[in-house]
Amino acid sequence: MNVSICIATFGDSRWRDLACKRAWPSATDQGAHEIIMEHQPEGTVASSRNAAAEKAKGDWLCFLDADDELAQGYLSAMRRVYEREQLPAGSQLLLTPAVQFVRNGKPQRARLMPFVDYRQGNYLIIGTLVPRSLFLEIGGFPDEPRYGAWEDWHFWARCQMAGAKVVQVPRATYIAHMEPDSRHRSVPHEERIRWHYEVGRDLFPELYKEDWLQRHLRGRRRVRA
Repeated sequence: MNVSICIATFGDSRWRDLACKRAWPSATDQGAHEIIMEHQPEGTVASSRNAAAEKAKGDWLCFLDADDELAQGYLSAMRRVYEREQLPAGSQLLLTPAVQFVRNGKPQRARLMPFVDYRQGNYLIIGTLVPRSLFLEIGGFPDEPRYGAWEDWHFWARCQMAGAKVVQVPRATYIAHMEPDSRHRSVPHEERIRWHYEVGRDLFPELYKEDWLQRHLRGRRRVRA
């Protein structure tokens, strides 16, 4: 199981600097085939991740955000579960870890994310291992501004639509630092609802019609009132 760890950053150079201080050190001594750092000052998270994946030589890809970390023994735990799985030839796996959120410098207990139907949302952590062949087959992360920070959901949903089986790996922990200015936390909730709608409308138009968006926006306004 050869894994390429891809650390992708974009925009301000401080994210690249943060990756060098946090993400990169956590990726060393994991037994990876290689660690790739890709920074695109004028790019996007999707273009940076896709560029890193194009350079990768491993059979598997593990994406790691600049402000996050892989806990010790991350890839070892992934390998043990992979070797234990008995799948028919041609089958594809997505190996997803437990996540430990760090809020305001305080680490929470590591846990597996609860299952969500991929048509309804995403529960797969960005550090989920994906076969490079599957990544290339579906065309990588969509570089679509309408999706905001929800390009992850679009990507993982397409992996599952292509037949990939999700396997949770509780002994592999992805440490997610919740930065105040991250893409997920620095925008209004209404904007995140619109991201969700745009992804859902493109992938599952039978479920996400215009009334879905209006319903959810009205519900959010009632809660705030």
